[in-house]
Amino acid sequence: NSSSSIDDDNNNQEKYSSGWPASGKLAGQLITAVEEGVKNRKKTPGIFQIGNIDAVENKALLQERLETIIDAEIKLPNVGAAGNQGGRDEMEDSHVVCELTIGGKEAFFYGVFDGHGDEGNVAEYLKVNLPGLLASKWGNKELTELTDGDITNAIVESCFEMERAVVDIEGGSTATFVLQVGDGRLYTANVGDSRTVLMKKDDNFYQLSEDADPLNSRFAKRIEKMNHTVVQKGAMKGYVNGKVAVARDIGLSFLSPRPKITFIDRDVETDLTQGELGYSKGDYLVLACDGLWDVATNNEVYQAIWQMEEAGKNVRQMAGYLAFGAQMHKSRDNVTVVVVKL
Repeated sequence: NSSSSIDDDNNNQEKYSSGWPASGKLAGQLITAVEEGVKNRKKTPGIFQIGNIDAVENKALLQERLETIIDAEIKLPNVGAAGNQGGRDEMEDSHVVCELTIGGKEAFFYGVFDGHGDEGNVAEYLKVNLPGLLASKWGNKELTELTDGDITNAIVESCFEMERAVVDIEGGSTATFVLQVGDGRLYTANVGDSRTVLMKKDDNFYQLSEDADPLNSRFAKRIEKMNHTVVQKGAMKGYVNGKVAVARDIGLSFLSPRPKITFIDRDVETDLTQGELGYSKGDYLVLACDGLWDVATNNEVYQAIWQMEEAGKNVRQMAGYLAFGAQMHKSRDNVTVVVVKL
């Protein structure tokens, strides 16, 4: 299959299942539950319409704010990132965009890490160390020798190694990251509730990650099997041991760091009934923490991306507008967004 996901089975890292990821219409119960609404809606969905942000009265203040939150250090012309502390006392998110060499070929790593309980120390550690660890996994192997299993198993191993490396740090972090290798293969890995969504030119969007929600029965059963509890607070939030609102994490000893991994290929015709999903030049990836997804649906972000494309915005501006839009929605969380034009 051209798209697949690593099975969530601790005893078999090479067992794959097709038919996932799902689109916003074919849920596999991953996306429809999210698309029914968002957790912290404070204002109208129109805020994520690009014209509504551009229409703010104080243009100078808007520009100043965007310049503050957009990461000016990213040099890749097709990638933009923005981070907004929002209403929190600390900025615990981190993000990374970097070039790697894998199998003798150029590769790219994009990641968003949402820290909790430690002033962002684990998230920062992942930003600094995870890309290099992953790139070291294949030694001198040529890219043509690397199978999907080689790469996905290395991603799993790296997440567990990162878990062991941060054992002395009190907190933890989610992780959603993408590895784009030189032959066009694209691997999305996710631990926790940060999310990666593919925005295609053909009027479809596809969530490439699965939110590890403690209220999801599959995650809840595994948590309970490990002798932990899920405490529901409010209508849509569940907390493991009453402390953290994610069912997977890198750093916290009572949560598993096992990632969900999806790989897709370039220029493959999409047929979800056969587990096939491809991407094309000009499609977008949006990686973001729950500070964005708690106040915006996948569809709202999809619409915003293509409105910004039509308005001539570049990827840096897109990331900034999404992070700023989340703040206008009264997101109470840190917000970090990475936008990649494929």
